[in-house]
Amino acid sequence: MKTCVYPGSFDPFTNGHLDIALRAGDLFDKVVILISQNPGKGERFIPAEEMQKAIYSALAIEGAKGRCPKTEFMVDILKPEHTVLDYMSNHREYLENCMNIIRGIRNPTDAVEELNLADHYKWFSHMIRFEFIPLIAKPAHRSISSSLVREMVKYLPPDEIPVPEPVANLIIDSKRGK
Repeated sequence: MKTCVYPGSFDPFTNGHLDIALRAGDLFDKVVILISQNPGKGERFIPAEEMQKAIYSALAIEGAKGRCPKTEFMVDILKPEHTVLDYMSNHREYLENCMNIIRGIRNPTDAVEELNLADHYKWFSHMIRFEFIPLIAKPAHRSISSSLVREMVKYLPPDEIPVPEPVANLIIDSKRGK
């Protein structure tokens, strides 16, 4: 079974993230979407546990449409004190010795950042051998970042924000103060 890990803060999970996850599902038998905390972004816009449920719901909706019928998706939350490589090393049995890290690339800036991250990870390759696999965002998703979505929430109705329906519902609930 071919397995990959798709890490990110996913705060919030956008249509672009969903597209990358589903495209990874076309390539791999098991896709682990790993929600992490980005210390540079401060407090989460949507709590990781709520986002985890919304991502599962978004994947279920796509599954009902026939997308990736043979792919097993899992959404997990990375503990703040752990790195992606720690997670992969500590969960080798479940991950079946996963050696693949998926990263979405939207633009040249992302490409440079991901190249630097891949080089950084290679310094730790003595801990675990892996491949860094970039997937290029589709044109419709290239200009949309989670940071932009957090800004859009202030000005647009939830149905105009480029996020899966379950995430839009979280945004609606957060605006209502639930």
